[in-house]
Amino acid sequence: MKRKTIIVLLFVFLLVTLSITGCQLNVQQLWQKTQPAEPELLNVEMHFTSGSVVYGYVKNLGIGEEDEVFNGGSSVCYIYDQQGKIIGTFNYSRLEYMKLIP
Repeated sequence: MKRKTIIVLLFVFLLVTLSITGCQLNVQQLWQKTQPAEPELLNVEMHFTSGSVVYGYVKNLGIGEEDEVFNGGSSVCYIYDQQGKIIGTFNYSRLEYMKLIP
């Protein structure tokens, strides 16, 4: 008897909630995982130990979540184009410095 009462009360609560909010209640949104905001791409000029200079975009000035650090110290970090597509990789052990381009 008690279980039946709880089920009826839950059903009534659901009906009241739906009637108050109308058709604007997006039930699917309750089950969707929220995605963290993509970090802003930084326009940089990268200077390497070989003397070469590469222009591109990075998500941060350090090793990011998507980047990989391998045993022994090497790393693979991504260079992006203006639309955020990966166009290359670089290794921090060969990088002298990065200069932000406004």
